[in-house]
Amino acid sequence: MNKLESSGQNRLKRGDTIIEVIFAVAVFAVVSVAAMMIMNKGLDKTTGSLELTLAREEMAAQGEAVRYIHENHVAELSLQAGNRPYQALWNELARIGNGNSPTSFRGNQTLFRNLTTTDAAGNQICAVPTEATYGYFITNTRSITTQRVADTVITRPEAFNTRAGTYARLVFQDATGGAENPDTNDFDAMSFTNVRRTEGIWAVPIHSTSQKPNHRPSFYDVYIVSCWLSPGETVPSTLGTLVRMYNPD
Repeated sequence: MNKLESSGQNRLKRGDTIIEVIFAVAVFAVVSVAAMMIMNKGLDKTTGSLELTLAREEMAAQGEAVRYIHENHVAELSLQAGNRPYQALWNELARIGNGNSPTSFRGNQTLFRNLTTTDAAGNQICAVPTEATYGYFITNTRSITTQRVADTVITRPEAFNTRAGTYARLVFQDATGGAENPDTNDFDAMSFTNVRRTEGIWAVPIHSTSQKPNHRPSFYDVYIVSCWLSPGETVPSTLGTLVRMYNPD
């Protein structure tokens, strides 16, 4: 082999230049970043779908609790006045609903427009019902007791001051008011049956404009609403549903 052939073979065996290495690294970095962005977006969508499902389940539970109180009160009307344990729970729901004007709610959908607000920086965030002027409540879906109305139909303002950290939910505590069970799906901890607070979910009963012969509302519409900020989103997610209860009194 002569020197010319040896020199040609050495040129064919040379490594990549620094420019080629930088270009390869840059291409790899771009592809990696794009793949991570797609994965993160997919994870955000999956998490958002899960939060939406959990919020819907919580709202459905609220609707079932309200219907449970109403149906039991209707069923007990055939009993003597002193033997109607659900009367007090129904009266509490009616009391809240009687204080909410149907005109201001149905006319311009004030309730749903006020589910979000803006903070000092101009970012859109979830509102809390204590910032509004209407009556509201939340039902203890783990323990509906006729003995303590305030523990079943919760209206105390301090229970509604927390915005949803993950999704719309109720946070429970034990009977002593100490330990907290933030996982509403943890059925192994049923000793946590008292509502400590609600995060991003509440109910608003509104009386009808029509009246019965005794001048009481013909029915009550209970609007169950929720608001929370999903991951990767700048605008809060909101949901609303309606339960109509005809007034048996």
